[in-house]
Amino acid sequence: MINKMSTRVSLIFPYIGNDDKVRDKLIQIIAAVRDPANNLHTSNKNPVLIVNNDTIYRKMYEKFEGYLGARGKGDLLNKNKIDITPTWAVDTCQMWLAGFGKIIDDKREDDNDKTTCILQIPGDLSDVRDFPDFLNKLSLLSANIEANRSDFVIGDFEVEPEKAKHLIDMFGTYPLIFNWFPDVAKNLQNKGIKRPRSEFLAASLEFLEKMLPFKRKFAYEETLALLIHALSDTYLFSIGTEFENDLNRGIIQKELRDKFKIEGFPISECAKVTKENEDKWMITGGERTYNVKKEGGELNVNSDTKGLNKWKIAKVNIGVIQDIEESRGFRGANDQIERTERLLKLLWREMNGGDDFDVDKFERLDRRSTAIREAAIVSLGNFLR
Repeated sequence: MINKMSTRVSLIFPYIGNDDKVRDKLIQIIAAVRDPANNLHTSNKNPVLIVNNDTIYRKMYEKFEGYLGARGKGDLLNKNKIDITPTWAVDTCQMWLAGFGKIIDDKREDDNDKTTCILQIPGDLSDVRDFPDFLNKLSLLSANIEANRSDFVIGDFEVEPEKAKHLIDMFGTYPLIFNWFPDVAKNLQNKGIKRPRSEFLAASLEFLEKMLPFKRKFAYEETLALLIHALSDTYLFSIGTEFENDLNRGIIQKELRDKFKIEGFPISECAKVTKENEDKWMITGGERTYNVKKEGGELNVNSDTKGLNKWKIAKVNIGVIQDIEESRGFRGANDQIERTERLLKLLWREMNGGDDFDVDKFERLDRRSTAIREAAIVSLGNFLR
């Protein structure tokens, strides 16, 4: 896992950014990230600021530069100290995928890049109840990666109960997750995660390098997609192809046992190997079952035991906040719930047989999903209209 953590911050510039409260809060956040005393950004590379080209073309980023200059803070965007990265994106989540991609690519191209963790901070905040405490809690997101060996840490937060963000999650997000992925929903609740759509997050590079290239990505609700992948993923670790001949002969040598033990998944003494096809083996014994698949020049070890996951998910409460989404109206809140439902449907089909998914079961879940969405529309209308 991670021996010495080095965190690189990815800041997401507001999509439009034409609100003085949001500008002021963004200025505070950029200054805090740039200040080493806050322990937010610890990488030897610059923090990243992702800006949507829509925002640039509409002159909103230029207005922000002017807003900074008028307050004597223009140096906050010094290109030698912060990597300003424009991107075309249809939604905020696509912007932060661009941030992840830049940081991962920089690491691959520079042997001196020490980054091991990404801390993402959305820049669309309009109010934070206790800003110094908020900064401290943000630093705990990435600290959790190192101290607790976590892989993906969610920044959970409180909002006013009648605001759109809370209503969307209460009437839409969680009921829909319970319908399509009940085990994931229970796991999230057991971890106390109230905001599974949060864009405040920290992730190890190891986690992202396994997730982003090999799992379906979304331009919206990507946090939820990553949580579902992480809590449903059967991948545990990889071993070298030098073990292939032993597996073909049904032998578990000491070296293989040691490898499993080091990774935290010991093999019982009574374990046996069964070859299922040319590129797949099953290791059974005791309470755990593993399957080994030859993929891309490696032997990937996967869990066949329910509840046995490699990835460790955690959360940190970051306080009471308000952001642009809090001003979302009735139509926007409904759009949000429909996007969430669309993501869940697609992932369910993909993770339950692909082209061979159970049509009858899908239709049953789809009918319940429609009822949940329609009930949410009524409830949102009562609060937001």
